[in-house]
Amino acid sequence: MKISVVMATYNGDRYLSEQLDSILIQTQKPDELVISDDYSTDKTNEILKEFKKAAPFEVRLIQNKGSGFNDNFENALSNCSGDLIFICDQDDIWFDNKIETVYKRFEANPRCQLLIHDLEFCDSNMNKIGQTKIERIESYNDSLQGYVTGMATAVRSKFLKTCLPIPNGLNYDSWIHACANFIEVREILEVVLAYYRRHEKNATKDSLVNTPHKTKYLDFLISKVTTDPKKGIYNDKNLSMHLVDYIERNKKIIITINNDINIELILSKLREGIKIINKRILLQNKRIFKRTSLAFKLYLGGGYSRYSGFKSMLKDIIYI
Repeated sequence: MKISVVMATYNGDRYLSEQLDSILIQTQKPDELVISDDYSTDKTNEILKEFKKAAPFEVRLIQNKGSGFNDNFENALSNCSGDLIFICDQDDIWFDNKIETVYKRFEANPRCQLLIHDLEFCDSNMNKIGQTKIERIESYNDSLQGYVTGMATAVRSKFLKTCLPIPNGLNYDSWIHACANFIEVREILEVVLAYYRRHEKNATKDSLVNTPHKTKYLDFLISKVTTDPKKGIYNDKNLSMHLVDYIERNKKIIITINNDINIELILSKLREGIKIINKRILLQNKRIFKRTSLAFKLYLGGGYSRYSGFKSMLKDIIYI
């Protein structure tokens, strides 16, 4: 399998060289590194050009249109030619056996189309904080089904092509992971293969699951209770509607990827989920007593089972 690494850069000169060096020393080298830059104004492009001269593999530098990290990654993903594609940020450090380890997992599991590995949280100076991403998620008693981190992801090109272009309003990594989850072709490798640098310019710095500090269950509980559910409800609806469209458009290809899948059952579950989301949205226009009654009825009917159960019902009553 030909190996591509894709990277999106923007004003990343502070940490970029460390990330590039960690690709350079891989025990199994990539065949190409495709880098999309979003009109950096610092020394990023100088660093990239120097690296291109020295790299023992092909390095392709392409220009994005200055439209943000999501579009920048999509530009890189759309321009790579490998069979197996590794997604890379501009500020982390890969373990030297990352490509080799992930490559072997794909060879051992032909059904797997997307793989995500564990990572070690570090501060801006690469001091470990004593917690991996999977440890953090499990400390919240949360499902690993929601574990999404682009830089820890590798994907087969055949599957990736079905996911492009990225739908409006969705992050590129959340989208491809959702597609892989729903057609049951995602593997979680509970092995740490990278240092995950957290600093003030991270695109995901504001989320609790990516904070640069060691977290506890209480932090997660407070976040759950105090977060307004409205945005999450509309995001769920947007994602579910795009997933229905994705599966309907790609039925024939999906069956070749996973011939054990029951596509009609998955579509039925997605459509039922959209109906439940619409019922939650309708609660927003109701007075408190009516809202409470309808929310409780939805709860008794199992409408909150795909969320956080009773806690989600309470949030719908209190915050909407």
